[in-house]
Amino acid sequence: MLTPLLKGVTRLHNRVLLIPILTVILGLSGCMVSPEGRVYRREPRPEPRPEPSQEPHPVRASEIEGLWFLNAGNATGRLEFFRVRGILTGRIWFDAYRRWEELTDLYIDSRTGHLHFTRPGAAEHYSGTLIRNQMTGEYRARGLTYRWEARRETESAALPRIDGLWTLYAGNASGRLEFSWVRRALTGRIWFDAYQRWEELVDLSFDPEAGHIAFYRPEANEWYRGTVSGSRISGTYTVTLRYPWEGRRETRPTRSSEIDGLWIINAGNASGRLELYWSRNTLAGRIWFDVYGRWEELTDLSYDRREGRLEFTRPHGRSERYSGRLSGDRVSGTYSVKGPDYLWEARR
Repeated sequence: MLTPLLKGVTRLHNRVLLIPILTVILGLSGCMVSPEGRVYRREPRPEPRPEPSQEPHPVRASEIEGLWFLNAGNATGRLEFFRVRGILTGRIWFDAYRRWEELTDLYIDSRTGHLHFTRPGAAEHYSGTLIRNQMTGEYRARGLTYRWEARRETESAALPRIDGLWTLYAGNASGRLEFSWVRRALTGRIWFDAYQRWEELVDLSFDPEAGHIAFYRPEANEWYRGTVSGSRISGTYTVTLRYPWEGRRETRPTRSSEIDGLWIINAGNASGRLELYWSRNTLAGRIWFDVYGRWEELTDLSYDRREGRLEFTRPHGRSERYSGRLSGDRVSGTYSVKGPDYLWEARR
């Protein structure tokens, strides 16, 4: 009778001893022994992470559009990206050549930030990745590969700007100048108070680094040249003799700042721009549709500040009458074309 009892105690004792033995074995499985006999803890192997350049980075349109400082190999310059009728386009400038060159085969993956484009004039193919305010990548030229990078041109605000309205003094005549960029080309027009009409300018050129501006007024055969310095342009114009002229940034009345300026417009399914401004306390404006590629003058403009109500007529073509209401940075309303009404809206 004693023998079965001793066997049971022995089995219980063995089970008790088995628990710490298993604990030690499992612990050693996470360790390794060096040739010197030292025991090291084996750390779990981390999962491989993709390189930062491989990690997806969603890209918004605002992250690619605009001016960038460029360094390609040892050459410095600028990159500019913008949209024309919804299609991303761009151009490149090298300080050594001092001219803009159009880019081709431009593409950016909005999910990853990967982009590529071609500089056809030199047969250079660029590829890289956009992450926030920096682009980095490589380009191939004559069979060799070089590094390039670009960063957001935050310093561009210090460069002279020409677009907008200017008060004009030319000789003894007063008026206004207006400049705007259309598809990367500088356009402009001139107004003299004595004539009470706008005249289109031609042969415009502007160097933002030097601040030099030049244009031609064909109706009077006058050539204008000047230099932009802050909110002032000064120079001379030639019509047989040479005379001084200057322009000053036009400060608009506070009461009108809520409606005047440049707006992005969508009327029906047509996109474009709407520009409104005050002329001798009278609201004036013009409209641009991308599909036509030209500015059209508006007529019968009125704005009720108390109600925020805007009305105007686009006389060209089918004589469209627009009406809308201002709410913050948005105007929305309807326009009529031979009876039916359609929706339109404009945003700053």
